[in-house]
Amino acid sequence: QGGTFTENISLVSGTQLVSSYHQQHVATQGGQRRLPGSGGSIQTILNGDITLADKTLVDGFDINGMILGDGVESLTLYRNLITPAAGQDGIELVNIDNSGKPILISDNTITAADTGISALGNALDLDLTDNTIVDAVVRAITIEATGPDASNWLVTGNALSGTNAGTGTEATFTNSGTGSVILTLTGNSSS
Repeated sequence: QGGTFTENISLVSGTQLVSSYHQQHVATQGGQRRLPGSGGSIQTILNGDITLADKTLVDGFDINGMILGDGVESLTLYRNLITPAAGQDGIELVNIDNSGKPILISDNTITAADTGISALGNALDLDLTDNTIVDAVVRAITIEATGPDASNWLVTGNALSGTNAGTGTEATFTNSGTGSVILTLTGNSSS
């Protein structure tokens, strides 16, 4: 339901947290069906942080806080407006080891984060598509692979802007491990 909710949320594995603001569909025996009550006119506002778990989905929220994933794999963050508190990253993923189990971060808008999207781990299978990161204090995107396994990073269609209070670098991609990294950069913009 639309409205404003103030609390920190910790998801359990397999949770799909969807707002009623956008039309949502579910798979049924009769095919895809629109979830009743979805596609409303009132945004769902969450004042607090969201902690992710494996195989979770967060779709369509206005989040005044950060999204944190520690050791997660195969998740989706879609169509969220994220405004973290001062000194926080918008989306922070740590201890990731998800080779072959992609993390999809798509169509989100992140405003005034220290780093808009930060990901660190042994192996990272990431798909960052069509996100808008506005006024990142330090950097819009930071990704680092640290281990011996292969990583695959698709970064496409993102619009990045920073305040240049940090290094002035919009994005950094680092392989400090011994595994290979395939990095695909297409259609991104930086201002």
